[in-house]
Amino acid sequence: QIIFNPFRQRPASLFFDEFYLPARPVIITGLVREWPAFTRWTIDHLKELFGARQHTFRYEDSKTITLPVAAYLDALLASDRDPTFARGFPTLPSATERLPYMRHFGPLGGPLLTEYAIASLFPDPSRINFSSFLFCGVPATKTNCHYDWTHNFVGMIRGTKHVTLLPPKAEQDMA
Repeated sequence: QIIFNPFRQRPASLFFDEFYLPARPVIITGLVREWPAFTRWTIDHLKELFGARQHTFRYEDSKTITLPVAAYLDALLASDRDPTFARGFPTLPSATERLPYMRHFGPLGGPLLTEYAIASLFPDPSRINFSSFLFCGVPATKTNCHYDWTHNFVGMIRGTKHVTLLPPKAEQDMA
């Protein structure tokens, strides 16, 4: 496990050379204080920006459910104080997932992308080409084991996330 804190250890510009370009996994700490999304992305703010939209949740065998984003965010807010918050969700068409997980919402643009930007890690965005998407989950949501074709940067605004990284050779054993 490699921990990288651009405020204490080394210049953030080395992030690209030491971690991003060679595709080395790293846990980055200490960025929250400069991240506008951390203070701006409240449930109310997100509802104001795109609460009126519908989101399609995708599952195995091309099955889907569609929910209003505002209703999903309300359930997320209710999860803090009501252990029965999940009763309002429809039964999912999935053998493994029990709660909807809003993933791949985006790509982010405009004010959301500006609020998400982390200047100390990405001081020259023209050096790379990436897209940012919002993932939002109520407590106990999960993503099935999978592999990604691109680099990933997971930024947590609220709550916690458990991530298990597997070596590249494990891809051949994933269903």
